[in-house]
Amino acid sequence: MWAEYGDALFWHKGSGCCGDSRSLITDSGKVIDLSNIKGLREWYARYDDDKYPAYEWTPEEYIAWKEEGWKYAKAVRDIIPDEINLTYNYGDGDNASPVHRKNRVEPTKPMVSDYRLIEEAMDQVWRHHPPVNMTPFTRCMELLATACDHEELLENAHVWWNGTHEQEELIIMWYQQQFHCVFSIRRSLESDKYEIDYSFSKKQSMEEDKLPTVPEYSCHSVWDQKDEHFVDDFAETLAWLILDRGLK
Repeated sequence: MWAEYGDALFWHKGSGCCGDSRSLITDSGKVIDLSNIKGLREWYARYDDDKYPAYEWTPEEYIAWKEEGWKYAKAVRDIIPDEINLTYNYGDGDNASPVHRKNRVEPTKPMVSDYRLIEEAMDQVWRHHPPVNMTPFTRCMELLATACDHEELLENAHVWWNGTHEQEELIIMWYQQQFHCVFSIRRSLESDKYEIDYSFSKKQSMEEDKLPTVPEYSCHSVWDQKDEHFVDDFAETLAWLILDRGLK
């Protein structure tokens, strides 16, 4: 949401204008009617007024207008789909702030799962024969906890160990009500390379129309142990689902 002259107010990231003060169009082509947001049209019209456009305002007038716009940004946030992110931009467009969803989770819990997940893994591997070199696996979990940063992202995760004569695999599964999430690190006993896989998907239900929209996404990569940022994309998506969107 960024006011520009010529009846332009909403923009797809990197794809140009997609709406004005009356409606906007999503990437999927859905038209969102904004006509019921009282005051939005008049607020934008003051910016684009031919008689006294925004570029002639005093700094105090612009700041007051910008602050007023926050309430309209929040009203837009309430009616667009949860899977769409909204930012409120102002000035030259480089100043952007996210408009948070009402169900956004504010993380407050102290991190404990960084140790818990490693303990779960060690407990399972302890029963496994032959002995396993756990250092890469525990390091992977340490990096995962560092990237996730908040206990709320890991509290529903639990570890499974799947060791055979051919390969070793550590699987972390999230027990969420509304979406599936799986992260695994695997090594063939004939290789020195560790393979990383993770995926997100929507849970199935008889009431599909009541389920939140969750991206069907999976990733496969080979872990270079010098790279300590290989889990960043995974952690960012997990945070978007659990914190920003407030999914359970």
